[in-house]
Order: sequence, then structure tokens, then C-alpha cells
Amino acid sequence: MVWPLAIGILCDEPGHRRPAILFDLVAALLLLLFGCSHKEPIPEARELDHATCSFDIYWPPEDPQQALPLSEKPLLKGMLTLVEEKQPGGAAGIRLGIMLTRPSQQTDRNHWNSTLAFADIAWMEEVRVWDAQRQWLWPNLPYLLRLPGRERVERYGGMDPGKHVDNDFAAVLIRKYDAAGVVESAETTDSPLVSAEWHPVGVASVDQHSIVHAAKSDEFLLHLGSKTGPASGQLKVWLIYADFLGAKPPRTWPKAKEFAGGILAFFEIDWKTTPGRSCQGVVRQKRPQEGTGFNWAKWVVRKPGSDRSETQFRLSDVIEQTSFWRTEKADPDGRPLWIGSATYDERVGLSHTTGQVTHHIAADVDAERDHLLSNLEAIGELSEVYTIDDFHKTRQGRNGGGDPWHTDGGLLVGVIAAE
Repeated sequence: MVWPLAIGILCDEPGHRRPAILFDLVAALLLLLFGCSHKEPIPEARELDHATCSFDIYWPPEDPQQALPLSEKPLLKGMLTLVEEKQPGGAAGIRLGIMLTRPSQQTDRNHWNSTLAFADIAWMEEVRVWDAQRQWLWPNLPYLLRLPGRERVERYGGMDPGKHVDNDFAAVLIRKYDAAGVVESAETTDSPLVSAEWHPVGVASVDQHSIVHAAKSDEFLLHLGSKTGPASGQLKVWLIYADFLGAKPPRTWPKAKEFAGGILAFFEIDWKTTPGRSCQGVVRQKRPQEGTGFNWAKWVVRKPGSDRSETQFRLSDVIEQTSFWRTEKADPDGRPLWIGSATYDERVGLSHTTGQVTHHIAADVDAERDHLLSNLEAIGELSEVYTIDDFHKTRQGRNGGGDPWHTDGGLLVGVIAAE
């Protein structure tokens, strides 16, 4: 629905009073016609596999729904990319990543040296590298953005000596909602997907002297729907920088800060899945209506005296339950025997037996078994993998939560490789 968006842009222009009145009239009319909770079918829906959304980042940030002067130059150019990936049990999954590229012509370098000189911040002198003409050499973009790493070596900033916090980083945060974008999924309410790691693009080996103009985020894996029926929902994606160094966000931005910084870009992804078909949807960059609601200061963990972050990233909304127990037995070579179990949690829901909130597992328990062992073998942790056929006599049933399961009866055995 384009009316509110178009009128909202007109209302934000100073000196225009009629559009604001028109906005109120149209909003009232839409409320009467559709109600507060109305949700349209996804417009312009297309396959989300390899879908992209390009965007620009300005400094200070600019509202993407407001017109910019032609002379305004973006600080960074971005691309959000989605790739569909089928999950164990036939559920749909999407891998999401963001790549940031810095325009790197001489005029862009001049822009960094003038607009981004930050002359009033004394510690900038300690972390910059200058050439013979006193021009600021290009910062290594992944090191500039990432949270982990050695202070003032792998990135700018580090532990702020005045604030005693570590907030010089960019992060991606994702929350899952219902199709109306109102009710958040239990999968991300308490623990959203989040990462502040950035990787160099097009360069094999990187150190503090490298000049790298492109950085990509960690990839996030999101489970969308299941193989049992159609489903729909919305993803909200925030790209933040945790220290704005006194720069002001647009007045249309949420008032709440993100640590000592704010939002650089915000996206909504409407999606729908139908068994047997590719995931459909639409990706939009939008004006953020709310902040991440995330406690960044609590998330950034650092041991006293350490120059490395202990922060835990979350890259998937899918919980793979894997447990191992050491037995009292040993193999003929004297090596201890361990037994384990692995299940793939498809979704959050109510237990079929107790009615309490729980994770529902995928019925094909062999798929997660095979996935776990193949991954361990692929990274060299196992020297041998073999199957004991007909180990399980019972081939199907229900777990304690009432979820159905089935197996081929095989027991996979992995031999841990010697160090």
C-alpha cells in the first residue's frame, strides 16, 4: 500500500501544511475501511532465493524516504542478499548477509579526510596512518567495523578510555515477527540473531597494513515455516553503529540510542512459504519505526585486562540439540566410548502433552544425525565414520512432547581423529 508512504514523505517537508492534514484524513479513512490489524497480501512478491536490496549509508545517516541533495555522497554502499536453503525435514530456510563497499576514488578519499577527520577527538591521532601529504590513509574497512580484535591495531577505537566501554563496531541484528510485523516470535524475543563480525572481500590475507574497501557480515540462517503447510511472517533487520561520535541521526529516527550510536539502515522482509515451492516475498529498506531494543552494553563482554571481546554471536534461529555422554566402556584400542543424540528443532510451540512452550523437533531424526557426523568429518575431526545397521528395533514413535519421529534404525559411529 503506497498512500501512507508517499504522503509521509510530503509531510516531512518543511513549510507544507496541507499534506499533513491530508495524511490525517487518509489515515482515518484507512482505519475505518481496514481496521488496525489489517495486513495486505505481500505486494510484488517474488522468489527470495538470491534476492538483493541495495542501499546507501550516509554520515550522518539519512532517512531513505526523504529526498537528498544531488551533491550528497554516500559514505558506504551496501547490499543485503538472501539465499534460500532447504533444511532437514524439508523446512524452508534463508541465509542472510550484508556486504558494505566503500567508494574508493580520490574524491572519496578526500571526503574521508574532510568530512570524517574528527579533529575534535584526540585519540584519532593515535590510530590513524598518514601519508607524506598528511592525507589519512584508507582504513581497513573490515577492521574498522568489527567488534573482535586487538585495540587500535585491527580496528579503530577499541576500549574507549573515557567511557570505559567497547563501542566502536557495526552490528547486524535480526528479529522475527508475524505477518503483520507486530507480534515477535519466541525464537528471537529474548535472544535476537546478532553479530558484529566483518570479513574482508576479495583479499586472501589481511593485516593492519592492508587496504580493504569491502566487508561482508557473518551469514545468518533463518528458518521460515515448515513442510506441513503454508506460512508467512516478517523479518526486521537493523544495521547499527555503536558510537556516532556526536553525529545526529535523522529526526524521524527512533529516539532510543543503540549503545552510544544509532541505526545506519533498516529493512523489512515479508515472506511466505508453501510446501513444494520456493519461498516468496519482498525486501524493502525503510525508515525504522523502532530501535532494536537490545542491550548492547550487556552484550559486549570483555574479561578484565583482556584486549579481546568475549561476546557471543547468534547466527541462527534454529536450535540443534546435541548431547554426548561418556560411557564406562572402551573400544579394543582402549579409547573411551561416547553415546550421543541430535535433534533438529523446527519451531517453537506448545507441547502436545503438557501444553507448555517447547521446541518441536523434525520427524526425520536421521537427517540431523547424518548432518552432524558429515560436518565433523568434513572439518577433519573424524578419521572414520561407519554405520551399524538395524541397531534400533523401534523405527517410529513420539517423543515426550508428543512430536512424531522416525528412523531407518542405523547407528552412526564416528572415530575421533588423533591430534
